[in-house]
Amino acid sequence: MARQQNRYDCGVFVLDATRTLVRRLAEGQQPEQLHLNNIGADRQALRDRLGAFPGLG
Repeated sequence: MARQQNRYDCGVFVLDATRTLVRRLAEGQQPEQLHLNNIGADRQALRDRLGAFPGLG
């Protein structure tokens, strides 16, 4: 499994991986091995999603 390239994006990777897993399960797909290479640590996208919920962003 690939690793993040810095010491501060771990949480973003975990959240994006969890989001991908939940989406696959909600679509009725089986979980499969998830490669971090396919997940981008997009902190701005995470901020935007959290900003939709007052008090969390």
